[in-house]
Amino acid sequence: MSRNDFSLFTVSFAAALAIFFGLTHEPWVNLGLLLVFCAVLLTMLAHMGAWPYRQKAAHVGLVFALAFGWAQFTTWAQQRGTGQLHIGANEQEISGTIIWSEPRGRGSQIDISLKDATARAFALRLYGKRDMAARLKPGCTAQLGVTLAPLAKPSVIGGYDPRFSAWFNGRRGQGFVRRIAAVECAGQVNLKHRVARLRLQLAAHYRGLMSPETGPVAAALVTGVRGAIEKPVRDAFRHSGLAHMLAISGLHMALFAGSVYALLRYGAALWPWLVLRFDVRKPSAVLALLAATAYLTISGGSFATQRAFIMLAIFFLAILLDRPAITMRNVLWAALLVLILQPYAIMQVGFQMSFAAVMALVGGYEAWQRRDRFYARLADMTPKRRMASYGWRYASALFFTSLIAGTVTGLIAIMHFYRIGTFGLPANLLAMPLFGTLIMPMAPLSLLAYPFGMDAPFIALMDVGIWAI
Repeated sequence: MSRNDFSLFTVSFAAALAIFFGLTHEPWVNLGLLLVFCAVLLTMLAHMGAWPYRQKAAHVGLVFALAFGWAQFTTWAQQRGTGQLHIGANEQEISGTIIWSEPRGRGSQIDISLKDATARAFALRLYGKRDMAARLKPGCTAQLGVTLAPLAKPSVIGGYDPRFSAWFNGRRGQGFVRRIAAVECAGQVNLKHRVARLRLQLAAHYRGLMSPETGPVAAALVTGVRGAIEKPVRDAFRHSGLAHMLAISGLHMALFAGSVYALLRYGAALWPWLVLRFDVRKPSAVLALLAATAYLTISGGSFATQRAFIMLAIFFLAILLDRPAITMRNVLWAALLVLILQPYAIMQVGFQMSFAAVMALVGGYEAWQRRDRFYARLADMTPKRRMASYGWRYASALFFTSLIAGTVTGLIAIMHFYRIGTFGLPANLLAMPLFGTLIMPMAPLSLLAYPFGMDAPFIALMDVGIWAI
């Protein structure tokens, strides 16, 4: 399959998903099956004659129909009821398993899993007093007195609708915990709840070793636990165009795993006999991928983090197969895999921003690489000229990276949120060197040293970097 054909099929797949999830009403239940049947029939007819363009058009139509049917099926599979629960101001008692509990400002955020009338699990997001997060640990079963309300609506007409992501996450309502009737934590705790407790423990550890302003930010960067970040700090990140740093996505995953990969490569270079006899890139890629998997686990595995992990895994796989890692084809493969696993991601802001930025950056990188003659001229430069060239190369790459990514994501932010970070470009130019040297490279080192109680120096460097940002 040529690159153009693969690009066309990926776009057709994504377009079908966008059309389905963009509909204002649920379509006829058998519409997806009908489209697939018609597309298969047309494909068979196109292959009966020597019509290459008609065959390609039929293949594009078949991909479109399959994507539409897949979106309809996954939406049907997400249907959940709420049993005997009622939305209103009256207090009611519920029983379920705590799946998340996190301190937030002056209160707590608690996610609880329940079963509907058909024994399908759904979740409620609840808010309560600050001490409730410590009592309601993940994995505990609890009986709570709560008042429930519908999911939050968009803050502006036509703006970002949080109900879409919440519904596909399994959440069917929100409310407040008025009282805790009973809590039982003595039962067996599964792996998912153990990971949740580890995340909360790590977040508390980072907050305890750092200042009240920087500690919650470090906890958010490493574990994805963002609730303890104070509102002034959160607003400062948002208004300066640096809010993307607080949500673990492609930037964090690339810097985290990339730092591990670079440290392993540089470490191997200390033994010339090793790098002369063996290709250290491949074992370094395997270990970096394992580190990315661990980061995905402790960060909570949000949709944005999953997308970044899939893309990074494809890049490392390309290194193992001796293929170019940074190519548009790899980006398309990552997008296609994400959309197969999560068809509804096509409508999410995180997916649109992530892949729009990456596609723009990879396109710019491929165009620049075809004209780059830096390394061909490097041998003829004096040491002083060489250092100056490296500095200019880093600064210009940082500028154009921030400009391209900021422009693309800024347009999407305007479309969904009707706002943009006024100082996004200069703020990113100033913050990214600190973020890429003092903060994210220290994250894997601090996690590696954490079991031995030797992580304080690395966390101190993170503290300096976050304070400076």
